[in-house]
Amino acid sequence: MFGIIVSFPILKFIYCLFIYSTLPSASLLAKRMDLLYFDTNHKVIVCQPCQYALVPDEIANHLHSHHKAKEALTNSDISNLSQRFLAEPFDPPETIKRIQLPPDALPIPYLALYHNGFCCRLCPSTKPYVCRSERVIAIHLKQVHHWSRQRGRQSKTLPSEASLAHVAIFPVACQTFYKRNTFIRYFVVKPGSSAGSAGNAQAA
Repeated sequence: MFGIIVSFPILKFIYCLFIYSTLPSASLLAKRMDLLYFDTNHKVIVCQPCQYALVPDEIANHLHSHHKAKEALTNSDISNLSQRFLAEPFDPPETIKRIQLPPDALPIPYLALYHNGFCCRLCPSTKPYVCRSERVIAIHLKQVHHWSRQRGRQSKTLPSEASLAHVAIFPVACQTFYKRNTFIRYFVVKPGSSAGSAGNAQAA
């Protein structure tokens, strides 16, 4: 009996050490919290490693499929992160998709920046169509502006009218909030520009 009484504090100490060793460190907790970022200017929840905004009701699935193993996330971590950021005053993706940035907007932090964009010259300068594929810009030009490349020998009187360079600017720097096809909308930004701010966005 005496031996058991004497050893109990030791067992308790060992148990406490075990529990403490299984808890994540402060640096690991901070790293997990840094996975997501709430952009207060545009009211979107951004995944920093992936560099795009998340559809709010897909946060938990995204963390589970893209970051659980790599970041050693537990189901509790995923639940806590999701609940924390779902409490932010975010706007729905349908609203975010209509955001129109000024033409001299700076790149938005934590979103991927691309330098291979096509910008339609025939759209209003205040609301240009932007994409990252020559095929897609050609489809836009044909469907919206009834433009198409001339086949065969081009006209000597209007040679530039059949050129893609005449109706689209390439390359331009661009970004998009979402990667999901339903909500993708690219917009032009000016890296290094001092004239504008990406925070001055309006819904189109």
